[in-house]
Amino acid sequence: MFDIVIRNGLIVDGAGSPSFEADIAIKDGRIATVGSNLGGGKKEIDASGQVVAPGFIDIHSHSDFTVLVDPLCSSKIRQGITTELNGNCGWSAAPLRGEGTNWIQEKVRQLGLPTEFPWDDVKGYLGALEESRPAMNMGILVGFGNLRVGAMGYDARPATGNEIGQMQADLRSGLADGAFGLSSGLYFSPESAAEASEVTAVASVLPEFGGLYTAHIRDEGAQSVGLLAAVDEAIAVGVEAGVPVQLSHLKALGPKAWGLAGAVLQRMDEARANGVDVAGDQYPYTETGGNLHSALVPKWALEGGRAGLTKRLEDPSDRRRIRDAVTELFPLRGGPSRLMVRACAFDRSLQGRTLSEIADDWKIAPEEVVLKMLAHENVKLISMALNEDDVETFMKHPNVMMSSDGMVLADTGVLSAVHTHPRTYGAFPRVLAEYVRKRSVLTLENAIYKMTGLPARRLGLEGRGELQEGNWADVVILSPDDVQDLATLQRPHVYPRGIQHVIVNGGIAVENGAPTSARTGQVLRHAA
Repeated sequence: MFDIVIRNGLIVDGAGSPSFEADIAIKDGRIATVGSNLGGGKKEIDASGQVVAPGFIDIHSHSDFTVLVDPLCSSKIRQGITTELNGNCGWSAAPLRGEGTNWIQEKVRQLGLPTEFPWDDVKGYLGALEESRPAMNMGILVGFGNLRVGAMGYDARPATGNEIGQMQADLRSGLADGAFGLSSGLYFSPESAAEASEVTAVASVLPEFGGLYTAHIRDEGAQSVGLLAAVDEAIAVGVEAGVPVQLSHLKALGPKAWGLAGAVLQRMDEARANGVDVAGDQYPYTETGGNLHSALVPKWALEGGRAGLTKRLEDPSDRRRIRDAVTELFPLRGGPSRLMVRACAFDRSLQGRTLSEIADDWKIAPEEVVLKMLAHENVKLISMALNEDDVETFMKHPNVMMSSDGMVLADTGVLSAVHTHPRTYGAFPRVLAEYVRKRSVLTLENAIYKMTGLPARRLGLEGRGELQEGNWADVVILSPDDVQDLATLQRPHVYPRGIQHVIVNGGIAVENGAPTSARTGQVLRHAA
């Protein structure tokens, strides 16, 4: 007898093939067979009128620390995500060395979470993750920021040969312990001080382990070097280091960059035609998130971290320079009326309000609102600065997959206090509701492929991403006519509807739309 038999469902296999009606049997955590007239199961699920698909794979996530608080993975598992890759945008849970430890502690402290970590390397972190018994399968990248700040602190200068050697050694250790690759966040200080040659030198370790280079590129709009130049830089790292490149959360940010999606994809296609393995991911929204200081403060003002910024804000001359820079940066994100506060620890009543609205209440210029907020910590923004045409252009490309760029959160407890982007709760259901059912941008089969088989192949996840005999039983059963994201900018902590069952390695994590206590996820270690 099988452990679970799913009957009468419409199978979307994750390979992009046409859907078909069949039953699926699960035994010992794996798919035993796909077909008809199957034997009985200890647990029988009638999927009549439902779509049965592989569990969704979130290739760009930030749950490194929040999963340890909520191992049930509430905001992710309930939207059908069964596997995710963390450590993106240049920061990760490990390795932790020197000033790099303090750098990560500050990020975690802003989430309101404990900042004492019983590990300092990837092996130790993955061990702690295993002990937490997460509901999802989880892997990790090594953050370039961890490596750089760990080797040379917050110095805004090129790394020396010895410092690059230290970064390479720490990356090599992390990859040997099972990390999937290296992530960078060259848009952010202090990583922004690194030259492309430095990133390439560090990334040159990756081919030894078959690792992936993922890039939050240096500019996603027109703020510094420009979107297209930043894409070229990331591709050049792939060429020179001999590694595959993943362009993280593809977007054309701000009105001056609108319409550039096609040019970005052309560069990807040209690189692929020349033998460079370049792909990308995106989240399905026209709003993007970020920190106040990274969005609206010039990089020079952020040198030296929080202490350096505070010192410059207290200096009248530097303060004027920062204010002038904020004035110049506003239009690149659509202006203060398109910038909304999503998290503000010092005054939560400001959350959900635009900088223009706050400026009117405070009777000061929007630039002065920014300067006042910079005196405090943990202020995060929503930029309503993407164009729907660009979102759809990226989405249609065959080598662009779906992601959330979110973290495990929950609607109760300490994690409910993190005011987040709605993508954290709704990214994957939104693709199915908005871009498959409503707009017909993607077919159901193609959308599921972009959420399952494509990222599985990208990460080399054997036995996942497709509903095939012998594969791990990561399965989502959903209502195609009802699935819908419900999280909004004002109310982001809202679970979607229409995700009926979620099965992870044969364990039922969501049953009839409600979460269970099952925690059957696995910690994934990349094998060279």
